[in-house]
Amino acid sequence: MNLAVNARDAMPDGGTLRFELDYLHNRAEEHPVSSYPPPGSWIRLSISDTGAGISQKDIPHIFEPFFTTKDVGKGTGLGLAQVYGIVKQHGGYIDVTSQAQHGTTFHIYLPQKVDTVKKTVDETTTPIFDGKRKVVLLVEDDAATRSAVQAMLEAGNFSVLTAFNGIDATKILEESHHTIELIISDVVMPQMGGVELSEYIEQHYPNMQMVFISGHPLEGKSHDLLARNDIAWLQKPFSVQEFQEILREKFPEI
Repeated sequence: MNLAVNARDAMPDGGTLRFELDYLHNRAEEHPVSSYPPPGSWIRLSISDTGAGISQKDIPHIFEPFFTTKDVGKGTGLGLAQVYGIVKQHGGYIDVTSQAQHGTTFHIYLPQKVDTVKKTVDETTTPIFDGKRKVVLLVEDDAATRSAVQAMLEAGNFSVLTAFNGIDATKILEESHHTIELIISDVVMPQMGGVELSEYIEQHYPNMQMVFISGHPLEGKSHDLLARNDIAWLQKPFSVQEFQEILREKFPEI
């Protein structure tokens, strides 16, 4: 999704977005180029566009968190960092070729056989739990992030209410007939962000538990909020395991 959105943004006047899937049986003697994955059998997903391309000076930095070539306010610099993290978590590799004004192609290589992937997380440490339909209010203005976090919660058998920003969240709290046991909120949101929402919660629902998620460099009140010892928070992008661990802290009985 992140790669498709980037491709769309690179083609403001339209163009072609292509997804291709094929197999690559890579032998060391066939592909000594460093950008290819190690010898083995791989599934290759290629995403290409006919957009503006990426300059050669920017290519070495595109997977770095918070690096973006978009105008201020139009990109967080986390999309490609998330792509890179997801690919690596699956034992894969990602490569990019691009030429200014001639489009960009990302190649993602994933192991063809699951049992060939070296597991980086001990399965015995991954919490498996039942949220017992506890109600969680998720406050997040980015639709893709909101959908992903909601899916993780619902996979753990939580009941999820969603809000676009702090204003929506306060309305849900006032009007909902459900017993909301946890609020998961972004920090930087339009109209009413996490700091203001936290102040509202402390005043009206002092026993409510909160978890904050943030993908922005924080300053001022936002930094002070997350620096408090009693505040739980996660830095975007975060792994499923990290997310589960913080839920376990909030709900030790599940």
